[in-house]
Amino acid sequence: MRRIKLTILTLVMMLLLVSSECMAAMPDISAGKTDFDIFKGMYILTNGVKVVYSERTMTSERAIVQLKDQKVWANGKVKLEQEGLNFVCNKIFVKGLGHTVEALGGLQLNQKDGLNITADYGIFSWDSKEADFYGKVKVTGAKDAKKNVEYAHVKYNVVDNKIILLEKKIKNMPSMKLSETDPTE
Repeated sequence: MRRIKLTILTLVMMLLLVSSECMAAMPDISAGKTDFDIFKGMYILTNGVKVVYSERTMTSERAIVQLKDQKVWANGKVKLEQEGLNFVCNKIFVKGLGHTVEALGGLQLNQKDGLNITADYGIFSWDSKEADFYGKVKVTGAKDAKKNVEYAHVKYNVVDNKIILLEKKIKNMPSMKLSETDPTE
């Protein structure tokens, strides 16, 4: 019992020592209902989830946030808005430590300059700033893309707002499933 009290006291003291600068970097998270599973170290957010971080806003119907591994699963009309970019899908999986985001189902990417990409599955890398779209991919508003053409794979640089690759057929199509399923399913 003494060890538990000492551990809790140490954790409280560590939290008190966190600088206000670090606290400013924390996202603003809201939801109609928030539960925390202390044993799994994860938040379960439902009913109007909204996460605002810097100039990014993500909304969904449900989200799971696993603190230790920095992983997030969200589903139900997932929307992301950031600096003229709007992104919508059915499900996402964010691997914070791996610097990747996977999106599944009903993907729509819209840039303020008129570029639109729709797909079945997508992967984004924070490191390369590139997104790969797979499945029945359609591109409109890009000078390199042909109208009414369906692609199997499109690579897009988010920072440069540029299509890098348009492929009608590819040999190694990804599984088009999220690499990790929601741990509560």
